[in-house]
Amino acid sequence: MAEPQSAQPKPAEAPKKSPSKDECQDERVIIRPYPKAVFFYPTAVCALVCGALTMSGGMNDRTIGFIFMCVLLCNLSIIAFEFTRYVSVAVVLSVLVLVLLGVQLNERFELIGYLKSLYAKLHFQANAGFYFGLAGCFAIMFFGIFIDTRFDYWELRGNEVLHHHGFLGDVERFPAPSLRIKKEINDVFEYLLLMSGRLVIFPSGSERAIVLENVPRINVLEELITQRLHALQVKIES
Repeated sequence: MAEPQSAQPKPAEAPKKSPSKDECQDERVIIRPYPKAVFFYPTAVCALVCGALTMSGGMNDRTIGFIFMCVLLCNLSIIAFEFTRYVSVAVVLSVLVLVLLGVQLNERFELIGYLKSLYAKLHFQANAGFYFGLAGCFAIMFFGIFIDTRFDYWELRGNEVLHHHGFLGDVERFPAPSLRIKKEINDVFEYLLLMSGRLVIFPSGSERAIVLENVPRINVLEELITQRLHALQVKIES
């Protein structure tokens, strides 16, 4: 008579692996809006370069000062005004018209000679210490902005939107299901400087929208939101 086969013990089930910290971080999207002051970085870089040129003596101090003033004027214009697509096209066309008009006026009234005499009367000069000091002031400001944005930012998770703010880690929560997000790129030059734009979040059940200004790499961020929150009913409006 055959002996009954002994029941073999079932292999123990492997314990479920809890998600790692990196995996949890991959499922969230961090949004850090910045103040408009970050768009002053071209002036900061120009001040640093002008200080180096002034110290080396490779260029006339008046020419260096004139270049710095031109960069500063352009940078202030970007901060002060909003250059939409239509306004940017109008500005470019206006510059072309002024250049053509200047060529015509120069043939009759020697406009270039007058501009040269006017430039000779202007003395945009500064020493290297001024340029380096200005660049240092911008560096301190940028560092302060960097620290501030580490404590004041937004986080999108699988089921909620969190607003982290304050040095004590205060958190404000909004529901993420049926979330609606709108991307806006209103200023062409600000987009060229930091690829930034405006992100408007419409949480479900909330009467007010969350407007986040000057969000860098806005297109990349939109792709991340689309990929990470594809399981939710999230609507992206460009």
